[in-house]
Amino acid sequence: MPKVSIIIPIYNTDKYLRECLDSAVNQTLKDIEIICLNNGSTDGTAEILKEYEKRYNNVIVITREKSYAGVSRNHGLEVATGKYIMFLDSDDWLELDACEQLYNQITQNNNDFVYFNMFDYLNEQKIKKVINYKLKPFNKVFNEKDIKLYELTTPFISGAEPVYKIYKKSFLDKYDIRFSSERFGEDVPFYVKAIVNAESVSILNKPFYIYRKYLQSSTTTCASEHWKDLFTTREKAYRIILASKHKKEFLRIFLPYYINSTLYWFDRWTKDNPQIKKSFYNKMHSLFKYLDSKHDLQEIKQYINYARVEEIIKHSWEEYHLLKIARSIFSCGNSKNHKVITLCGIKMKFKLNRVPLCVEYKQLCKKYEATIKRLKHAAKERKIRVAFYVDDSKWKCQSLFDVLQNSSYYEPFIILGKNALNQNDIEYQTKEELEEIYNTYVKRNMKVFMSYDFDTGKFIPLSTFKPDIIFYSRQWGLHKNHSINATADYALSCYVPYFISNSPATIEAGSEFHNKLWKYYVINNDLVNEYKKVMPNKGKNLKVAGYPNLEEYLINDKPEKKYTIYAPHWSLGKTTLNYATFDWNGKYILDYAKSHPEMNWVFKPHPILKGKLVQSGLMTKQEAEDYYNEWDKFGIKYEGFDYIKLFKQSKVLITDCGSFLAEYMPSKNPVILLRSNRATPYNFLAKKVTKYYYKAHNLKELDKLFEEVLVKGKDPDREKRLQMLKKLHLVNHASQNILEDLNRELGLK
Repeated sequence: MPKVSIIIPIYNTDKYLRECLDSAVNQTLKDIEIICLNNGSTDGTAEILKEYEKRYNNVIVITREKSYAGVSRNHGLEVATGKYIMFLDSDDWLELDACEQLYNQITQNNNDFVYFNMFDYLNEQKIKKVINYKLKPFNKVFNEKDIKLYELTTPFISGAEPVYKIYKKSFLDKYDIRFSSERFGEDVPFYVKAIVNAESVSILNKPFYIYRKYLQSSTTTCASEHWKDLFTTREKAYRIILASKHKKEFLRIFLPYYINSTLYWFDRWTKDNPQIKKSFYNKMHSLFKYLDSKHDLQEIKQYINYARVEEIIKHSWEEYHLLKIARSIFSCGNSKNHKVITLCGIKMKFKLNRVPLCVEYKQLCKKYEATIKRLKHAAKERKIRVAFYVDDSKWKCQSLFDVLQNSSYYEPFIILGKNALNQNDIEYQTKEELEEIYNTYVKRNMKVFMSYDFDTGKFIPLSTFKPDIIFYSRQWGLHKNHSINATADYALSCYVPYFISNSPATIEAGSEFHNKLWKYYVINNDLVNEYKKVMPNKGKNLKVAGYPNLEEYLINDKPEKKYTIYAPHWSLGKTTLNYATFDWNGKYILDYAKSHPEMNWVFKPHPILKGKLVQSGLMTKQEAEDYYNEWDKFGIKYEGFDYIKLFKQSKVLITDCGSFLAEYMPSKNPVILLRSNRATPYNFLAKKVTKYYYKAHNLKELDKLFEEVLVKGKDPDREKRLQMLKKLHLVNHASQNILEDLNRELGLK
């Protein structure tokens, strides 16, 4: 019995067939059979198959009349003798170690089937890139060997293709898991029957399958004849779910796919085949009405376009069609700084007479004056409630929080907000992630409130928590309910940045956020002078206070200096920053560190670096995990935010991360600064800070610096760097300065 059977349905793909077959016959696992099902091809396919059948003993060719892929695969399953089954389409191909690694995974874990990752190969552009979305819903269980699919709470069905799994043959036979006979969607009942019956699955998060994508696919060109198959096959899958042991759990997983895929194919197919639009819509309308009557779609609204589904349920084709015509004749909307009116297909843009920021600031100042007056009176009877609004655990204001808590005038607390980023953003926050952040503050014995309701999907107004003053930690991802405009009627807004910026002044002082604050606390007068130049409010809300996170340097505890820190930035791929240099030095630095463990290495990556390594295609998820785990074997992997203590215990910092440039400077240690030629230019402060850092733009320069700075311990620019540190006044009693400023404004002694 072969270990693995690879089943390949084939129809007129002689152009790509050799590449496909070569990837199968040259697998590193030799005990396999390759079942080729020629479905009535009329090109040169038959001749190629004869050649391979004659040359390779494990190639089995079956000639059939023309049939759809599902019927062909079913035939392959009947004749397959392998213990495990893989499927391969004849214009795609496999990595050469695919069978070996997948066989090891499924046998060692005794799974019913195993997921693995794929590459997309863009045929016309000849570009190969890792697909991330297929396995993204499983990212929290990648390392588990025995996954029960019904226990997963996040909907994980993004497609039903059989090609990125390896199946136990006895499992498929036991539950009669076979493909449907339709042209399209034949794999949906197959996949659904597999997931509801599987007792154990696992994920090998490596890409082994290369999926060839075309600009024009057969699913689009044949839609006019076979579009009804989508409804038929999904209906079959739905009935399988209803008959399953864990019906409730699998409905929550399947219904978003059922609805989203129907909407997707409606938009895609009716664009090129308008003649099917009415019929398709009517079936979709009936389907959604039925699902709405049987299930509470509110429970899955976060996973579907609920507003659109509601609209389709409410309107028949005739009503929908009239609405669309009406909208095409006249519609009104907004774009940035413009009102867009569409009349009879003609779009007209009118510039909005927006209130200038300097005027808005003056209007807000009147509100701030009224709040100050109210708080002066309130302070005689109670403590002033100071909220620190955070949306992550990048906590840089602990010393300020402590100073306020020790004061008799203030009652500080945390408001944890969910950022308003969409699900495709790498920093999108799940319920579990936000709960974990919440617990970090609870463990510090800090009073903390959650300002996002996951049950309703709504952002809770901050007025609910009755803050008098709000310290924002970040300007990014704020929901409108939590914005300065929304809080100005009842609270004074303050800002202490979560890092000392190296970005241009326009980014750090030119936005609406910066210009609407009551107080923007900055580190020194140099920043005030630079920010004034770009601020519409002329910097009237700027106040020099210092930076609370650097107060740790004031503690003269004289720690032992022993660590070498490597701190890579996240900005890989398409970003506005491009500071990251991991692509040319990440592996090199790891290898160097392995060969010099005596240097006491600390790996301090940016929190989203791992995700960006995968998103950018630089690494697969498993490769990124492996890279991180390698550091654990001989050094320290540090992912916390209380890192100033770590800086004080270090000898040198190797980084391309802008937020550390000034924060590390008071350690008085040398910095090896990794530079990208594509990086956004530093601002004036960062240029001063880094003037006497040792810069590397390539491996040759980096290797030389490692020899001089790490091995020989040389630091020729130390005195110049310390003189610059003295001029910049980075370290002071910032928290006390802010406290005194608040007391002065509120008339407190």
